[in-house]
Amino acid sequence: MQASKTTAVLWVSLSLMAALLAFEPKSSAAEENKIRLQWAFGALTGPEDDPALVSIEETAVLRSGDRMKIFFQPQTDCHLYLFYQSSQAELMVLLPERGSGSRTTAGTRMMVPHGSDWFRLDEITGIETFYLLVSARPLENIEALCNNLSAASVASEREAVGRQILSEIHRLQKYRRTLTADAERPIRLGGNFRGLTEQGQPELPDISKIAMEISAPDFYSRTFTIDHR
Repeated sequence: MQASKTTAVLWVSLSLMAALLAFEPKSSAAEENKIRLQWAFGALTGPEDDPALVSIEETAVLRSGDRMKIFFQPQTDCHLYLFYQSSQAELMVLLPERGSGSRTTAGTRMMVPHGSDWFRLDEITGIETFYLLVSARPLENIEALCNNLSAASVASEREAVGRQILSEIHRLQKYRRTLTADAERPIRLGGNFRGLTEQGQPELPDISKIAMEISAPDFYSRTFTIDHR
């Protein structure tokens, strides 16, 4: 009887250890695929010599002459995609840049457009849209379609591939929305947004000061809609 009891205890202990070992790789894999990213989408509105900085989180009403800029800094390695659709329904790939891969290493600071440049709204009004996709793994369908768009030589072909990209974006957003629990929080608010250059001209603000930090299991998406008036 004593030997049977010892064997039973040993069997239970081994079973518990096996269960814990079986669970641990899943937990480690989930943590490995976790996405953490800081982003900011800022717009400068109002007078040219004294513009106001506005944070765009989902929708915004802007006017011709207003400027826009986007900031990214991932805290984990990830694959980053950014698309722009004009009011004439023309789709452009902003990220990854032509000739570059989508993989972005942790700690990389990115501005779109680069450096001190800003997007400026022209006189053609309408709804303009930006689509952000972030993934722990490459989005192979999206990347193949981006290559097709780059290779398209005529407008009708570009329009057709653009529609395919939008369809794939919407499919991913719909499918992944049920699988992820995104968390967002502002991380850096306040501070001096503007200073003066050596020439005494107003210096444009650093939009990283209005960054948001997101955390998601392995995929994150965001759609920004600009009502350009």
